[in-house]
Amino acid sequence: PVLPAEERAAVLGRVEDTARPVPARSLPQLIAEAARRRPEATALIAGEERLSYRELEERANRLAHHLRGRGVRPEGLVALALPRGAAMVVALLGVMKAGGAYLPLDPDYPRGRLADMLADAGPAPVVTLRATAAALGEVLAGREVICLDAPEIIAALADEPDTAPDEAGHDLAHPAYVIYTSGSTGRPKGVVVTRAGLANFLAGMQDRLGFAATDRLVSVTTLGFDIAVLELFGPLLRGGTVILPRPEEARDPEALRRLIVTERATMVQATPSLWRALVDAGELPPVRILVGGEALDGDLAEALLATGSEVVNLYGPTETTIWSTAGTVRRGDTRPPPIGAPIWNTTLHVLDPALRPVGPGVAGELYIGGFGLARGYRGRPDLTAERFVADPFGPPGARMYRPGDIVRRRADGELVFVGRADQQVKIRGHRIEPGEIEAVLNTHAAVARAVVIAREDRPGNRRLVAYCVARAGTAIDGEALRAHAAAQLPAHMLPAAFVMLDSLPLTPNGKLDRRALPAPQLAPVGTTPPRNDREALLCRLFAEVLGLEAVGIDDGFFALGGHSLLATRLVNRIRQEAGIELTLRDLFERPTVADLLGAPAAAAGGMLDVLLPLQPRGSEPPLFCIHPGYGLSWSYAGLARQLGPDVPLYGLQARGFRAGEALPATVEAMARDYLGQIRAVQPRGPYRLLGWSFGGLVAQALATALEQAGETVALLAVLDSYPLADWRAPLRMDRDSARAALLDLIGYRPPEGEEDGTEGWEAVRAFLARTQNPLATLRPEDFERMLAVANNNARLAGAFRPQRFAGDILHVAATLGREPDAPTAEAWALHVAGRVVSHDIACDHNSMTVPGPLAEIGAIIAAALRSARADE
Repeated sequence: PVLPAEERAAVLGRVEDTARPVPARSLPQLIAEAARRRPEATALIAGEERLSYRELEERANRLAHHLRGRGVRPEGLVALALPRGAAMVVALLGVMKAGGAYLPLDPDYPRGRLADMLADAGPAPVVTLRATAAALGEVLAGREVICLDAPEIIAALADEPDTAPDEAGHDLAHPAYVIYTSGSTGRPKGVVVTRAGLANFLAGMQDRLGFAATDRLVSVTTLGFDIAVLELFGPLLRGGTVILPRPEEARDPEALRRLIVTERATMVQATPSLWRALVDAGELPPVRILVGGEALDGDLAEALLATGSEVVNLYGPTETTIWSTAGTVRRGDTRPPPIGAPIWNTTLHVLDPALRPVGPGVAGELYIGGFGLARGYRGRPDLTAERFVADPFGPPGARMYRPGDIVRRRADGELVFVGRADQQVKIRGHRIEPGEIEAVLNTHAAVARAVVIAREDRPGNRRLVAYCVARAGTAIDGEALRAHAAAQLPAHMLPAAFVMLDSLPLTPNGKLDRRALPAPQLAPVGTTPPRNDREALLCRLFAEVLGLEAVGIDDGFFALGGHSLLATRLVNRIRQEAGIELTLRDLFERPTVADLLGAPAAAAGGMLDVLLPLQPRGSEPPLFCIHPGYGLSWSYAGLARQLGPDVPLYGLQARGFRAGEALPATVEAMARDYLGQIRAVQPRGPYRLLGWSFGGLVAQALATALEQAGETVALLAVLDSYPLADWRAPLRMDRDSARAALLDLIGYRPPEGEEDGTEGWEAVRAFLARTQNPLATLRPEDFERMLAVANNNARLAGAFRPQRFAGDILHVAATLGREPDAPTAEAWALHVAGRVVSHDIACDHNSMTVPGPLAEIGAIIAAALRSARADE
C-alpha cells in the first residue's frame, strides 16, 4: 500500500538520522596513534608469533616504503596471496600506508579462479611467501612477485626506513581494497571499496561496539571475506589485540572454542553456521558475540544468549562496505532477531516495486545509501549502473545500492530480514550467485543444462543442489562432474548434491519451475544394519546429524549430504555420547560407521602393517595403492570417497617399521613381497595398481611380475612418478637429510637449538597433534624407522631399471614446483609396450593427496576403472 504523505515523510526522515562527521584521518594514521599510546602492547598473536604495536608499525612502514619504491601509489592495486598470519596483517597495513589498495587472493581457491581475478584486476605487484608462490605456480607467471620471506626481500626491507611514509596526495576517495564476489554470468565481479567508506564503517562500528585497549578479538574469517576487515582493524584502532587462529584451529570448532577460552577472548565475529558449530562443541565463555553473513534464527540466538554474552546481529553487503546495520538481540524476544538499525551515515529505504516507501510491518525491497557505498564493480560500468541506482530521496547525485533483500521495518525502526528478491543465496556466510556455478557445470561435455538452487530440506542445513540434464547420447558421471566443478570453484560454492534429471520441470508458461525440482535422494545406499550396540549408537548419530531415518554401517557420511560443519557436529556428538576420540580428519578419511570402528581406526601399531585395508569391502576387484618414499599409505584413504563403496581399497606399506624387520635390497624384491600380500586378498586377476612417487616404480615392477606369472593387469596408474635411473644419477640420502625433508613435508620448522632425538620427535608429535595430522600417533622410534625406510627407498629408486610392461600406463603429473629438467610422462614410453595416457593436475608433488587434487585424481582413476571394467 502507498503511504500517506505524512507517514511517508516520517519514514524518510527516520532514515536520515545517522549523519555524523567522517574522520579526516586515514586508517594507518589512526593505528599509528594507537601505537604511540601503547608501543609495547601486544597488537597481534598468530600462533607462536607475537607482534607489539611498535613492531607492527615498523614492519608495515618498511614494506610501505618498499612498495612506494616499486611504484605503488593511490589508485594502484596490490594483490595479497598470503596465508593467515602476522605477514598478512603487516602487508595489509603496508599497502594502505603506501597509498595503494589491496586485492585479497585466497591461496586455497582454484587456480583458474585466481587467474581470472588477477587478469581482471591487473594488480602490480603480488605480495606473497615463497611456498605460496611455488604452490600457485603458473597463476603468477609473468607477474611482479614480492616474496616477503625471500632473502633478497628481507635484506631490502631491512634497508628501508621504519618511519611512516608521507601521505601527501592520499585521499579518502581513493580505493582501500577490491574484493571479488560471485557473479551470475560465471564471471566474478570486483567490488571497489573506498577509504572514505572504510573510515566511516570503522568509526560507526567503534561508536556501536566500543572497542577498547582491553579487547582481545579472535579473528576467524578469511581475508577474502570482507567482514575480516572489522576483525583485524577494529581492535587495532584502540590498542586492543588481534588473535589469529592457526588454519587448523579456524576449521575445527572444538579447537577454536578452546582457543577462545585459553586466549581470554573478549569478542568474536562469525557466521551463524560457525556459531552453531561452536555451541555444539561445548561450553562457551561469555564474550561479545558478533554474528552476521547469513540469517540468524531464533533458536541459535537464544543459545548464544544463554552463554551470558551480548549478541549483536549484523547485516550488510560487500557493496556498502561490510556491515550497514547492527541490532542487539534481546533475551526472551520471541520475534525473529532483527538485523538492526543503520550505522553512521547510512540510509535504509524499504520500497515497493515502484520505488515508493512502505510502512512499518510491510515487506519491501531494501535499498542502501550513504557514505558506505562502493565505487562500483571494477571495469563493469554496465553492472554498476544496474545495481547502484539514483537515490530519489537524497541530494542530487546521491546513489543507493540494491542488494536484492526483502525486509520489513518494525515499529521501533529496526529491520527484520524476510528473504531474497532474486536467486542469490548465502551458504554458511558466503554470498553465492548460483548462475556462476551453473556456468561452470554447463562447460562439462556431458551436460546439456544445469540449474543450481539452495535447499533447506532440514531446518538449519542449507545447502546447494545441482540439477543436471545430460546431452543426447551421453551419461553424466556425478563424481566426475563434482571433480570438474572442484577444479574451478572454491569449496563453499561446490554443490552438496548432484541430481540427474531427464528434463527440467517447467511452469505452464514455459519457465523453470524451481518449486518442482525434487529433493536430492540422500537415502543410504547400503543395507547393512548395525551388528552390535556400538555400531547402532554411531548409526543413530549419523542419521540424526544428517536428518535421515536410518543409516547403515557402510553408508558414507559425505555421500549422504554431509559437509564440514555437519561433520564437526557429528564428531562432537560421537565424543560426547560414544566416548570415542575422533578428529575431523578421521571422519574425512573413514566416513562410514564400519570404517570408524574397524581396522583403519586402530592405534598406530595396526596402521604400520604391510597390508593396510582402507576400504576392505566392495563388489569389484580391489585397487592396491603402493606407498611413496616414506613408506606409509595412509594418504590414499581419501580415494575411497571418490571411487565409491563398490571399490575395495588397500594400501601397501614398507617393511622396516617393526623392530628387527629387514629392508628390501631391490625394488624387484619389494614387488615380490607385495605380490604375496596382494594375492592373499585377491588370488587371481585382473589386478589394479596405483603408486605415488616412489610407489609408482614399485607398481610398475609389480605389473611386470604379475604379467610374468601369467596374470592380467587391468590398470597400472602412477602419480608424479618417473624412472629416475633414466634421468639422474643414483640418489643419496642420509638420516639428517631425510629428517629435514620429512619436517618440510609436514610443515614443521624446529626452533633453533631443538634436540634432534626423542625430545625433538615429541615436539614434532605435538605439532602434528595440533594440526590434527594422523602421523601424531607415531612414536619417536617409528619416525626413526621411517627415516631408514626413506633412505633405503631413495637408494632403490636410483638403482631401479624397469622391465617392459605389455600394457598401458596411466600417468598423473603435478605441474607446480617442477624442476626445469624434470622428466615428463613420456619417460615411461621406453618401459611400456602400450600407451602412456597422461593427465596434469595443478598442484605440487607433495600435495597430490590433499582433498582438492585428490578429488581430481579420484575422478581420473574412477573413469579408468570404469573403462577397465568394460574391457574385462
